[in-house]
Amino acid sequence: MGDLIRVQDKPDIFAERFQMGHYGFVAYVNNDPVAYLWGQEGPVHVERRFGFEVPIKDNQVFYYDSYTIPEWRKSGVGRALIQESIDFFRNGLGKSELIAIIETGNLVSQKTYEKMGFVRETMHIHLDIIGKKVNKQLAKMITQ
Repeated sequence: MGDLIRVQDKPDIFAERFQMGHYGFVAYVNNDPVAYLWGQEGPVHVERRFGFEVPIKDNQVFYYDSYTIPEWRKSGVGRALIQESIDFFRNGLGKSELIAIIETGNLVSQKTYEKMGFVRETMHIHLDIIGKKVNKQLAKMITQ
C-alpha cells in the first residue's frame, strides 16, 4: 500500500478498499509510482461521490478512482495501466465486460477509455442531497 500512498496520500481509504477485496493497480516510471487505478468485482459498487449504487454482474468489473500525478498525464502511463488491468481481469479472472463511470467534463479520460475499446453511453442520475436536487450527467464506458 505504500506505493499507492506515494501517488496520493489516502491511506485510510486505500486500506478500506483492500479490506473489501478491491484491486489496486500502480504504474511505475523508473521505479517511482506515478499512477493508480482501482477495480472491483460485484455485486455492487457504492459511488460515494454521487451517492448511488452501481450493480456489477458476475462477468463484469467496475473501474473507479484512477489518478496520475500531473507531470505524467498524457504520457501514456494511464493507458498502459488500464491495459494491464484489462489483461488481468480478462485473462486472470475471466471477466468479459469492464465498466467505468466518468464525469462528462473529463474528456481526456473518456477519450482514453474509448481508445482502449470502451464504448460511451450517457447516464443521468438524479439525487436529493439534504433537500438539494442534483441532476448529473455521466459517461458510462463499457467494453464488449
